[in-house]
Amino acid sequence: MQSAFIIAILFFLAMQPFPVAIGFRVKHHWLNVIPFILLMGLMQTGMFWAGLQLGNLFMHFMDDFKEVVIFLCFALVGIRMIMEAFQIRKGERTYSIDQATHVFFVSLAQAMNTLLVGLIFTYFVPFDLPLFIILFIFSTLFAATGVWLSPSKPNLSLASLLYLLGGLVMLIAAVYLAFFAA
Repeated sequence: MQSAFIIAILFFLAMQPFPVAIGFRVKHHWLNVIPFILLMGLMQTGMFWAGLQLGNLFMHFMDDFKEVVIFLCFALVGIRMIMEAFQIRKGERTYSIDQATHVFFVSLAQAMNTLLVGLIFTYFVPFDLPLFIILFIFSTLFAATGVWLSPSKPNLSLASLLYLLGGLVMLIAAVYLAFFAA
């Protein structure tokens, strides 16, 4: 059951570039945007790796109350995702992006939740799953799908729904992983 939650968490973390990618401008040919898609996938994966590394450095200081830390961090990520779902639905979280520097900074902002979850994943240390591969594949697939879709009302509603589901999964994971699995 814990592995199912971990995969669901990775899936919804990887979904974060989706609303941003809806605003990409494809100039002349669709292949011109492939470096942007890869950058978004690598940023999600890199921030998750950085979170794991930082967690290995200092999360052991909080072992005595790790259940509370797990609960608070996943709950905060879930609440933030639910709040952003309403902004996405209005079209306030999409951007007109056509430069690599813009993509870098937007990807960095989107990956903050992934960094925080990477910190918390240090408590689930013996990983049997290829976490980085799963996160990178899902991130690039969501970014590619977002680039392919136009910034229309139904597509923004889909992105908002995915964010809302992701927030609910994070809240459920907060309760389960903190109090029943730990």
